[in-house]
Amino acid sequence: MPITVRCFLTNLKNDIVTGAIDADELVECMLGYFGYGGFVDEKTAFFGRKQGDFALKVSCTNAGAVLKIEPGPQFDRGDLKPIREKIKSEITSAGGTKVASGILFSRGKTNGYFRYRDEFQLIPSIGPQLPYGGEQNPSILEVSYESSTNLGFSFNRQMRKLYATELSLVVLLPTVVNLQAPNVTSGWVNDFEKPGFTDYRQIGYVHPRAQLDSFSDLSSYSPIPTVGNEEFYSDDVAHHSEFRIPDTLASDLDKISRLSQDDRNKFLHAAYWLKVAGLNCPPANSQAFVALVSSVEALIGKPKRTGHCDTCDRPVDEGNFALFSSFIDKYYLTGNVSAKRKKEFYNLRSDLAHGYVFRRDISPWGLKLRGSDEEAKFYRLHDLVRKLVLGWLKHI
Repeated sequence: MPITVRCFLTNLKNDIVTGAIDADELVECMLGYFGYGGFVDEKTAFFGRKQGDFALKVSCTNAGAVLKIEPGPQFDRGDLKPIREKIKSEITSAGGTKVASGILFSRGKTNGYFRYRDEFQLIPSIGPQLPYGGEQNPSILEVSYESSTNLGFSFNRQMRKLYATELSLVVLLPTVVNLQAPNVTSGWVNDFEKPGFTDYRQIGYVHPRAQLDSFSDLSSYSPIPTVGNEEFYSDDVAHHSEFRIPDTLASDLDKISRLSQDDRNKFLHAAYWLKVAGLNCPPANSQAFVALVSSVEALIGKPKRTGHCDTCDRPVDEGNFALFSSFIDKYYLTGNVSAKRKKEFYNLRSDLAHGYVFRRDISPWGLKLRGSDEEAKFYRLHDLVRKLVLGWLKHI
């Protein structure tokens, strides 16, 4: 049952915080101060010292910015100073720039480094390497972030930076697969010390340097080889054994950094679905195909209102397929996509969203005539979607 909180009249936002502040960190900070709290809805939280108390209410905008901080019946004006001090200590005061690292997996082996300003760098892992080709070639991704006296905030900040960087690279570098998740997973593995036996063990690539005071020294590395932009995105670089980057990578990252908050959210959502599509391979995977179309829809947004019905005067919206088609026409950078091909992609996505499953997902063994065609459609759409996201980024 939704919680009802009395509507308070005074907005203490300017008395408590100055400038922009992370709404999630503010909510966690207030919970730490008062000791009790809850959510009214997805944009409002309340706090008190015990159940039934309403000392403070925090409201946010749709974009996640702090809108109001309102006192409740149990609010004590004497709390203002210690609240301000706690926010300053844990959120707004610079705790110093630190560097966090994670393992980034790719289809190509990294033999050099790439540094993007003072934001992040990619270097080879000094740990074990794949003895053969595959999608789990490890590299070390290091990112800078502002630390906090609150260890929980510091951890959240470094993980947000790592994952936002990962999503940007998934779009810009086809060879990138994913960042290793921070949580430990376990599974059954072959015990090579005892042939013929299996063991249940933790799974993951371990590297010793999780948090640093500065980026690792690059003097022993050479830059990662670069390729011209047009050649890079037209060539099948995803299957190269060596990790390469386009010569426009830094400028594309600059473009991402200048996006508005709304456009940045669209880009990250599209990048997430593109990542999901890659993780859901083998090819012709039903979920992966739906994820590819969802990546485009994340950039398109909601259907646009085009007018009113002449008969009933109800609002008329441009259809989802019409939006999908016009978006492709506007942002696809290398030639045209036929109306037949666009309809084929969208109809298949609609079928999958309503219960249809690729034949290879139901019966992956043996030759499948239709299954081979579905696999080809997946590859064509994957290439199309990546180029659409890049085209949107370059022209937004």
